[in-house]
Amino acid sequence: MKKRRTSYTGVLQTMALFGQLGLTMAIPILIGVFAGAWIDNKLNSQPIVLIIMILMGLAAGILGAYHQIAVILPRQKGKHAGKTNSDQNERDADRF
Repeated sequence: MKKRRTSYTGVLQTMALFGQLGLTMAIPILIGVFAGAWIDNKLNSQPIVLIIMILMGLAAGILGAYHQIAVILPRQKGKHAGKTNSDQNERDADRF
């Protein structure tokens, strides 16, 4: 009996994407927190600059994640190019 080989590439790619998106969001926010706290400490202006830097980090993280998704989505659509809903419906009907 042949051992069936399971492919985990799709799962691993999805996990890598979520990891990338998480880091893309977290790193600018953390930089904003540390930079804002440092600047607030130097200027003695608690927490004004910290809040501004957190918001800027959040905006940068969202923009970075948007750009990452914008690059990935066309690639995903390219994998499914040429397949129509009727093709998918036929495959679904064959399963039952």
